[in-house]
Amino acid sequence: AIQSAQKLSEDAIKDHGCFRIAVSGGSFAKLFGNGLQQLIKAQSTNNIDFGKWRIFFADERCVTLDDDDSNFKG
Repeated sequence: AIQSAQKLSEDAIKDHGCFRIAVSGGSFAKLFGNGLQQLIKAQSTNNIDFGKWRIFFADERCVTLDDDDSNFKG
């Protein structure tokens, strides 16, 4: 998934000037975060412009962040 985000980010930055991605909570956010850390560590070789990334937290439930049903803490 993170390799797809890398390619999509390159295309989006070239076409639109920035890359926007919404990440849901739970296990996907953890997987994405781990992959993102690897990309950041390899930044000197992958030429990703993280200054043009916009990452949003997404949750389909309309609850406050401290609600038991919120993925924010997950």
